[in-house]
Amino acid sequence: MALVPVRVGTDPDFAARLQQYWRDLGAAPAPAWHARYLSRLSEEEGHTRHTFWGERAGARVGFVMLRLDNDWMLPARRIGYIAEFTVFAPWRRRGCGRTLFDLAAAWLSERGCAQVELDVLPANQPALAFWRDLGFAVAYHHMRRL
Repeated sequence: MALVPVRVGTDPDFAARLQQYWRDLGAAPAPAWHARYLSRLSEEEGHTRHTFWGERAGARVGFVMLRLDNDWMLPARRIGYIAEFTVFAPWRRRGCGRTLFDLAAAWLSERGCAQVELDVLPANQPALAFWRDLGFAVAYHHMRRL
């Protein structure tokens, strides 16, 4: 598998796959919000945010969106953040998720990231199990008043 850069603002396949990803999570945004999000991603792409297709033998198996941050307590320390991550349904349970993560983690490490962080929706039990299997643990609970 290889990481292939996505042109977020101009790739209609990415826009459609991102919408499907959100629908799968039960969190599909309104079209206007989705358009603003893609615009914002396009502005950040190549600077603090980097999006890649995971491709195997020319087929897109998923995507990963990475963000490079500095630790707010130790600004010289870089942190890699997985902002979005999915493996498309036909490719699941075939090792693609682990490989996509390994490639993303190596990419972040090459850029000096000391650790990798991510968020998972509490109801997304398959994702929680996946990330736990890769050695991730809950570091804190982020709460929101609705």
